[in-house]
Amino acid sequence: MFIYILFSTFAYADKKTILTTIRPIHLILKEIAGEKLIVDYLLSQNLSVHNMTLRPSDVKKINKAARVFVVGDDLETSFVNALRKLNFMDRTIEIAHIKGIKLLRYRDKNFWLESTDHSEYEAHDDEHAHKDNEAHDDEHAHKDNEAHDDEHAHKDHEAHDDEHAHKDNEAHDCDEHAHKDHEAHDDEHAHKDHEAHDDHSHGYHDPHIWLSIENVRKIAFYAAKIFGEVDVKNKNFFQQRAKIFSKNLERTHKKIQTILKQVSNKGFFVSHDAYQYFEREYSLQLKGVVFVTENAPLSIKHVKTLQKIAQKENIQCVFYDYPSAKLNKMSRILKGKHNIDIVRVNPLLSDMPNITSYEGFMMHIARTMANCLAQ
Repeated sequence: MFIYILFSTFAYADKKTILTTIRPIHLILKEIAGEKLIVDYLLSQNLSVHNMTLRPSDVKKINKAARVFVVGDDLETSFVNALRKLNFMDRTIEIAHIKGIKLLRYRDKNFWLESTDHSEYEAHDDEHAHKDNEAHDDEHAHKDNEAHDDEHAHKDHEAHDDEHAHKDNEAHDCDEHAHKDHEAHDDEHAHKDHEAHDDHSHGYHDPHIWLSIENVRKIAFYAAKIFGEVDVKNKNFFQQRAKIFSKNLERTHKKIQTILKQVSNKGFFVSHDAYQYFEREYSLQLKGVVFVTENAPLSIKHVKTLQKIAQKENIQCVFYDYPSAKLNKMSRILKGKHNIDIVRVNPLLSDMPNITSYEGFMMHIARTMANCLAQ
């Protein structure tokens, strides 16, 4: 018994460590690493990911880590800046820079405050998402190729991009007519767009990329490649784990499609505009954002706008990420005139230890939304 414990201790100590910041990414990386690597995350449930800084204990963990996975500047802004100052970026993987990841811009706060018809904006935003991704890939292609990318990884990604991903991309590319309709809108609101993204306390792109299964598929194969560099003898093991995970993702995607199909025409509000990757992948109907600018006081005009939309669209649900006094106040206002449920959907999983897999995480979001919208 003593010999077994001693052997297990040495085997564990011999494993290299992979760090990340948030639980959803932690769950994805664990699926690929299996028992060959130690995968840990840094963000505790009491900290904000947007303002998280390096604690002494974090520095110790990073010093021992083979790689650190972060989403990028648009999410862990302060944390990534601290990594740069401490020269830790040579072992840091910015997931948002992985080739093929689809990035969506933050939606303009002025749109949510001024408009109740979102169809035109969606076409406008799809055009920009397509252009932003092309520019993003061009900007980072040289850096990615030098740092991590090789021909084998590229072929792996292409081989495992299924027909669904291709069709989704076609569906999301807006046509020439939509582009022309919004050229004038671009000029008029360019400055407002910039202010909206600054006010959001993140960066320019919506960083919640792990809420897209197609993005997660690319993260998985890229992680397998990086893990193979960290632990060469298990390179094939990681690639095989990524293939299995990819097949499981497709099954999960189909399950979620089935769950949400019956409620895809039901409008809803969110407290914080954090779910657009999930909304787009499953054609959900977001009709309004409660807190368009996070730190601003409640606007009477915006409250009245939400009340009008709630009545017109028969809104039954507000999905929120974190509780707050402002949310409680807004809930009382909306519930005063409408039968609306306020339901938590936590995109960071920071205080939900019972969810232990990425599939469980995504299924939880789907079932929570469907249960509310089906009423």
